[in-house]
Amino acid sequence: MPQKHLKPQQVLDYLEGKHSPLAHASVQAHLAQGCESCNELSRWWQAALQDLAVVGTSTVSAPSNVIARAVDIFTTSSRVQASSPRSLFTAALVFDSLRRPALAGVRGVTTSIQQVYRAEDHFIELGMERQAAGNWALIGVMIPPDNEPLHGINRVALVGHNGASPVVDWSNMEFYATGLTPGDYDLHLDFDSCTVNVPDVHVGDTL
Repeated sequence: MPQKHLKPQQVLDYLEGKHSPLAHASVQAHLAQGCESCNELSRWWQAALQDLAVVGTSTVSAPSNVIARAVDIFTTSSRVQASSPRSLFTAALVFDSLRRPALAGVRGVTTSIQQVYRAEDHFIELGMERQAAGNWALIGVMIPPDNEPLHGINRVALVGHNGASPVVDWSNMEFYATGLTPGDYDLHLDFDSCTVNVPDVHVGDTL
């Protein structure tokens, strides 16, 4: 039977010491078995936690300009209702496969990219696949904390920094867009109880 990979939340909780002793030992044993994918994710989490100075906490502090843009997106959203208080979360990038060092001897064009964003205890996983004519397809999934179930996405908006507004389809906690031109986008996820903004999502294989 193929070995199952750890989820990003499991690795993060392991590094932050939030697991029970049994769960901690299980993750530790999996990493010790040499699963390269999970060990690479663990290394990226450690670097991200150090860079963001959030070791031992559950809050990521985004730069002030990122927060300002997210607030602007939130306040101009047609779904915001003053009579219904909502939580606003701004996500920060914590893993990007494009930024990892290339394996020695490997050459060629990048055709697949994975990214993980974190907004407090919410996670957004993005996968990108190269399409014809240099465009990209994006598929994403929202992973809420276990103690805060969300009842599906109400609306998804993807706004390019060049002004483009591609069509995004969604179902339950997943969303999908095709034909994206390379560049930077702001992602906006709207739920009944909260809004999650993911600024500066980079689409394409060049940094």
